[in-house]
Amino acid sequence: MSPSTDFSHSAIPKAVRGKKRKAHDDEESSSSLTKRRLDRPLTPSSTSDALDESPFYKETYSLFLPLSPICYNHPLQGLCAEHLSPLILSYHIPFHGVVISYENTKLSAESPQDLKSEIPSPVLARSVDEYAASFVWLTADFLLFRPRKNDVMEGWINLQNEGNLGLVYLNFFNVSIERKRLPKSWRWVPGGMNPRVARKSDKQSYYRGEDKQTNGDDAGAGYFVNEGGEKVDGLVRFKVVQVETSRSSGRENSFFDIEGTMLSEEEEKELGEQNIIGSFRF
Repeated sequence: MSPSTDFSHSAIPKAVRGKKRKAHDDEESSSSLTKRRLDRPLTPSSTSDALDESPFYKETYSLFLPLSPICYNHPLQGLCAEHLSPLILSYHIPFHGVVISYENTKLSAESPQDLKSEIPSPVLARSVDEYAASFVWLTADFLLFRPRKNDVMEGWINLQNEGNLGLVYLNFFNVSIERKRLPKSWRWVPGGMNPRVARKSDKQSYYRGEDKQTNGDDAGAGYFVNEGGEKVDGLVRFKVVQVETSRSSGRENSFFDIEGTMLSEEEEKELGEQNIIGSFRF
């Protein structure tokens, strides 16, 4: 083993965007985790108590990472740019969530769980045989988006078709609600019929003097209307049914999809029983 590399401990801003992260299996196998829930949810104060359970978590991870020789002058910044910043707004399988941000980055020669006192200075990186990169422990606090089943959320409608309602949560995450999980009082209006229905929350069109009830834009695409005959639009509350994730090939981000429902617990239970009965039919 060659001599260790001397690094002094320094601070860094939250996220330094830089080089793309190289695939490295040691990052997953050598990580240690401590969890702590946020003190209060990151949801608007105007929402009801049903939305108080936040899907955001703040957790501390320690990763044993390779440090490229080009980053020896600025090791902390180099590790963040190469390994942490590329994870932002992507689903990271070892963390079981989407990385929103990170902060409080620290270097150490040993795993923080093995240290009995504060991190010594300077920090020594480990060099193994003829391997070009040195290895060092990097610890950071990560803000993760991790929705779970039965979490209540609100999303904006951005897609409607006869079999599906598409939403956007926090202007980034896509949510899909199947037709069978929409309220039974809703009905589908095919494109081209152009009925005189009221459009919710369209103040801008009203002040511009546009008549949405007779506008030809509604004639092209179909949409749902509620029990009052109003076109379904704007903000919709839903409950998470399941979250699907899968590992992607290469350096692409992992697949992340949220499936929701607008049914009550009794209706959802009845739907589940119908699916079970239907699966036994030949």
